[in-house]
Amino acid sequence: MNGVATLAALGASAVLALVVLRSKPPAFREAWESKNGRIESLARLPTSGQVVPFRLIKENPVLPIMLDGDDHLTCWIVDSGYGYTAVDSSLARRLNLPATGSMDVQTLRTDSLTTTKLPSGFVFDMTTGQPVVEIPAHSAVIRSLPGTLDDTYGYGTDCLKQGGILGITFLRHFVTRLDYKNQTLTFYDPGRFRYPSRGKGMKFTGWLENEHYFLIPMEIDGVPAEMALDTGAFATIMTKGFMNKYKRAKGKNLDAEGVDGSVEASFSENNITLKKKVVPRVSVGDHLLRRLEILFPDCNDSRVCPGLLATRRFDGLLGYSVLKDFVIYMVYEPTPYVILEPNA
Repeated sequence: MNGVATLAALGASAVLALVVLRSKPPAFREAWESKNGRIESLARLPTSGQVVPFRLIKENPVLPIMLDGDDHLTCWIVDSGYGYTAVDSSLARRLNLPATGSMDVQTLRTDSLTTTKLPSGFVFDMTTGQPVVEIPAHSAVIRSLPGTLDDTYGYGTDCLKQGGILGITFLRHFVTRLDYKNQTLTFYDPGRFRYPSRGKGMKFTGWLENEHYFLIPMEIDGVPAEMALDTGAFATIMTKGFMNKYKRAKGKNLDAEGVDGSVEASFSENNITLKKKVVPRVSVGDHLLRRLEILFPDCNDSRVCPGLLATRRFDGLLGYSVLKDFVIYMVYEPTPYVILEPNA
């Protein structure tokens, strides 16, 4: 996608946030290989999947990764709302990644970004200090990513430099299970994944082809909404399309009965203010949520509309404020679907 940031990382939106430390990190690869030997390609993932702990930093799942040709671990956000893998421009320069073309990406404005080929690499499990998931080389965009994950949130020594966003061009290589409660990601080979027969998850097959979003049907204060699943968004953020739909259904504006303040958000390099409002009742399938805070743009503000939030192709970004109540299975190949399993 395009994602939310400081509101986390808005998918094609990408608000992102990566740790930038002032001190020079140690040469992780040299230290690791002196102890363990040369890092070799990994075998296929276990049938039961490879579990990897992640750090939740400003509501973003963050993994430590080392790319081929790099000496250091870097921090990467896992973002189902970002249509591409995005590598930070400073890392791209350090690794001398070649430009392969350009691509237009829309957030609050349309940016022309340089494309490149991300080298292969490894996701590390820092509880064991071992590489556990091999990252295939794949296409990516180069983007200057603001380091908004403050040092005080601390990834510790797990990764010491900003890396990028692992978006859909990464995720589509796997079936991915995201468990916010236990802060684990589990990666499966797509052809070997089987959802547990006794699983109690809700399966959704809605898919927005151009943006590569999973669509989750919800009902927000009695109004139906098609929400784009965005693990890079910290909140549930509505679009202009939903605001128009709400007005038709209710005969009044979404903020007609007042708002509960505002939130500063960042979409890539664009800082904006979003209104916030608590709605009394929200449902995801047959799962009921009460008093959920939603955010929405002031579409009289040209910095916010037009742009990603002016879309009518979906009604909002479904982020951490709702997703934290579920275990999420994301399946991209051969036919996209998502399973939301309420936390026990």
